[in-house]
Amino acid sequence: HILDMKTMRNGFDFYFASQDKAQSFASFMSKFAPMRIKTTSKLVSSDNHSNTANIKNTVVCDMVPLCRGDLIVADRRAKDGGAGRLSGRLALVNKVSSVVHLIDAAPPRDAESLSSITSELVPEKYWKGEKYYRLVLPPKRMVKFVVLDVEHCDGRDNSATYSGPQSGLDKYALADVEVAREADFGRNDETFRCVTHLGNLLNVGDYCMGYDLTATMMTALENMSCFNKGFDLPDVILVKKVQGVLGADEVEDASEDIKYQKQERSKSSRSKKKEKRRKKEEAKQRAYQETVSRMGFMDDTRGTDGGEEDEQLTETEVARGRAEFERQLLNDPEWAAELEIAGSLMDEMALDDIDENKDLRENLLNSSG
Repeated sequence: HILDMKTMRNGFDFYFASQDKAQSFASFMSKFAPMRIKTTSKLVSSDNHSNTANIKNTVVCDMVPLCRGDLIVADRRAKDGGAGRLSGRLALVNKVSSVVHLIDAAPPRDAESLSSITSELVPEKYWKGEKYYRLVLPPKRMVKFVVLDVEHCDGRDNSATYSGPQSGLDKYALADVEVAREADFGRNDETFRCVTHLGNLLNVGDYCMGYDLTATMMTALENMSCFNKGFDLPDVILVKKVQGVLGADEVEDASEDIKYQKQERSKSSRSKKKEKRRKKEEAKQRAYQETVSRMGFMDDTRGTDGGEEDEQLTETEVARGRAEFERQLLNDPEWAAELEIAGSLMDEMALDDIDENKDLRENLLNSSG
């Protein structure tokens, strides 16, 4: 029976009528959360005449400050075995009960079994070597990824729908997974590959939450001596699957875009310069065609190559262009005067050509006669 409860800076204070009640409550809580229990006594007052004393008993429960989804580093220097098989590696907190259940955050492809990538951290071992179990990233630092490809490490077909256990360690399977950030999906070609324990749960197009180590500053990993020799830090770590799925067409389209962008990046600098010049010429040609169309002139080069892609001006477009051209002439008298002079000169040149052709024809006739 709880007499009172107060919220303190580092937890809660519960008040009981007797020490037995407090110890019973602490024992009950230890079944659901990993904690160490200490009992202390403090003399409040005493009466030497009646040989009585007022003693305050305190039952202290220190919970292990790890939550499900936390990414931690299990230092290889931890005493008493530390995190067992996961000492010297990155580990995910998979479950929290009376002990902390850990699973390898970057499991090897050739792991013998799932039990070889899991371990249990009991509260006593944690509190003995607290400094060797450092939090790297909390769950609030997770980002969402889109699954692009799943390949089971045991070589079995990954197209079949998983119908096995939905809880416990048996629901997991190792797989090599390719993912992309949801924020970058379809925008750039950056993808990541990693080995994860979520092989049975992930399919192409699924969403999952994980840690992006390439875009995160991690002070807890500044000293790499905490890892075993040969340990490679992964780019991403997948933690859990979330609701939502992309359609197969969307994934395929995005994959094609990613492949195309990779091909574009792999081009030589010479090819890139040639492509840039070609696009520049096309832009200049389009600007020229638009200017000719807007001013009402017909471009002599249009349709000369017989290509079906060449645009053809309709009568409406021609009429609209001529009207726009006449309107510009009315607004710019100087330009109109210059065009009139140019037209007169062209007419005179045309008449001179006609006279020359006539004289040439007469000379030819006279010489033949």
